[in-house]
Amino acid sequence: MRLLLVEDDQRLAILLTKTLRQQNHVVEWVEDGESGWAYADSGLYDLLILDIELPKLDGLSLCQKLRAQGYESPILILTAREDRTEKIRGLDAGADDYIIKPYDLEELLARVRALLRRSASTASPLLHWGDLSLDPGSCQVRYGHQLIGLTPKEYGLLELLLRHEGRVFSLQAILEQLWSFEESPGEETVRVHVRGLRQKLKKAGVPKQIIETVYGLGYRLGSPPEPSTSSAAPGAAISDLITGRSQDASADPTLLSRSQQVLQALASTWKQFRPETLQQMQQITQRLQKAPDLTLEQLEELRRQLHQLKGVLGTYGLPTGSTTAKRLEDLLGSKPPLSLGQQRRALFLSQTLEEILAEHPNWERPPTTEILVISADSELAPQLKQWLQDHPLQVNSCTDPALPLQAAAEMVSDLVLVDTGFPEGRGVDCCRQLLRHRDWKGVPVIPLVERADLQALQELLAIDITDFIYKPLQQLDCVTRLLLRLGHPFWPDPLLSEPGA
Repeated sequence: MRLLLVEDDQRLAILLTKTLRQQNHVVEWVEDGESGWAYADSGLYDLLILDIELPKLDGLSLCQKLRAQGYESPILILTAREDRTEKIRGLDAGADDYIIKPYDLEELLARVRALLRRSASTASPLLHWGDLSLDPGSCQVRYGHQLIGLTPKEYGLLELLLRHEGRVFSLQAILEQLWSFEESPGEETVRVHVRGLRQKLKKAGVPKQIIETVYGLGYRLGSPPEPSTSSAAPGAAISDLITGRSQDASADPTLLSRSQQVLQALASTWKQFRPETLQQMQQITQRLQKAPDLTLEQLEELRRQLHQLKGVLGTYGLPTGSTTAKRLEDLLGSKPPLSLGQQRRALFLSQTLEEILAEHPNWERPPTTEILVISADSELAPQLKQWLQDHPLQVNSCTDPALPLQAAAEMVSDLVLVDTGFPEGRGVDCCRQLLRHRDWKGVPVIPLVERADLQALQELLAIDITDFIYKPLQQLDCVTRLLLRLGHPFWPDPLLSEPGA
């Protein structure tokens, strides 16, 4: 299948292009909406993948423009915004599906397959020619139960002929279907791939020539042989049915599983872009060191870079980095100049991102997140430390509800728990002041409330508190809610767990 990808972030575009080509698709990639319109207008594509935030012409406008011109191919949009309105706008613009950045690469591939199946002219997902079958879902070709290893171009050629039984394809038509514009090979390349495909099929035991040469015109699918039992050995057939693959599949790189291909693409592409991304993060840190002098436009540019970085890191399997980038992006949403406390937190988060991206001896460990507990109960903080000992979380305690307000610039925390049990309503007042305080902006404040203290609950709701935890604390409920609120992963980052990745 021929796909068009419109994505301005090179780190995501190259990863997607590489992975989709491993799935035997022909992929064209352009970096802005106007180029996307020019390419899509050719009508050569079976599916379009559009990022929403594109230069020159945004993805929603491009989608609307294409549908207004009668464009019928399915469109999948990529959005970094999770709000419901953005999804509705995308679907109303004519998109068939959407996926939110950062996305799971295998989920994106599954959505691509689903959209292509939905738009395919054939009712059956499997394509057959006698005992030969091609499964577009798994990109596997079998003769009987025997798995046949094909290169992406050989697979694409076979799929093209099977989908258009009886049609004669000229050499130029095959080139247009199976090669991208930048490749531009000659017609002899098609002949070489036809010859290679014929040889592999013959070696697998296919008894009749599947590709017919129509002299002077091109190639077409031959008529299938009479139904027969598969020539594959019985032992191999049983093994295939049990394992779902050929016995020698591990020795053939063309028969790698879809998950293995995705992991290989992630690791190799991230290795290529990690130095560039680290350099970008170092530049952001340098700019944040001059935070008092940053203008609103400069802060917005930093937020744009972090917004993009959040999607990149999440897609590459680095959820801790993605979450940290989002926290820094949110923190920089304040109007300049940043307060001293905001500057300290911004530098802390930025340096944490550098540590995640750098080749550091301890970089596979997620960065420590700090929780501040404000309570007169001296046993509360130690109890939380014990519950959270298996997570990279540091618990600090404070018994004076006025201290975090007086020393805000020196106290760097990612979440604050406030016990409302202080006399004279000082706990509720502390929550109110933290929510209003410039240095604590963006830091979640969660009150700890006695279930029977209805007055405290009413006062908290009046100051727009949206989350609280009942006392006495229950371990499972408390730990789960804290981790979710912090956006902290419950498992190690897959690429971070392999220092050589």
